[in-house]
Amino acid sequence: VSGRDGRMVMSEVDVETSRQDDELKTWEWKRDEKLSQDENLMRLALVVARNSDCIGGHMGCILTQQNKIIAKAVNSSLFDAYASDIHAEVNALGVCARKQRSTQGATCYVTMPPCRKCFTCLVASGITRIVTRRPYTSVPGIADAAKRLDIELSCIMDSQERLEAVAKAIVLSEEEKKRIAKIRTFRKNQQQKRKDIKRKRQASRAKQMSKKQCSKLTEASPEESEGKTLAAGD
Repeated sequence: VSGRDGRMVMSEVDVETSRQDDELKTWEWKRDEKLSQDENLMRLALVVARNSDCIGGHMGCILTQQNKIIAKAVNSSLFDAYASDIHAEVNALGVCARKQRSTQGATCYVTMPPCRKCFTCLVASGITRIVTRRPYTSVPGIADAAKRLDIELSCIMDSQERLEAVAKAIVLSEEEKKRIAKIRTFRKNQQQKRKDIKRKRQASRAKQMSKKQCSKLTEASPEESEGKTLAAGD
């Protein structure tokens, strides 16, 4: 459906979701009539990203098809606790695969530019438009490949108003506060572990260097050894 200004607006929001979608809170997100569809859906992606438990960064992804949301997803762990093993784009594509929803010609809204592997997955899935909040220059090769494949890349830079609106929309429950506190504690412990490991490695290297230096000092050079032998003969 087209708005008065000619921009596309969502005529319907598909709330039927997969398991990951069901677990994602949107904090009663609503479309703002003053904003474009891209701005509204990027706001939703930012809100959805708050569901992520990954300590390396929270990512949100929204896939739309014919003005309907067909998937919502965040990055998630697989091998290690709180690690960003599965990126949000791949999780979103997985939602569509499980629900048998076509992604041919779909649009992807993601809070950060996709990495090369995720971009590859999006291309293979038939995504023809990618919208994000950062320039694509941070990931080499994507802009050139997108141009060659006729995939539209759009960038909606953050505004203070949008960030404040997202923060205002998210009212954390006590359960959410505990979840976030747990993640922060885990992150703090992981950072301390990394510091301890780095400190031990530095101490080990310093000890090895010290041993090598002592060994060099105690070893006599061939000339010195020969001189000592001659002196003993005299």
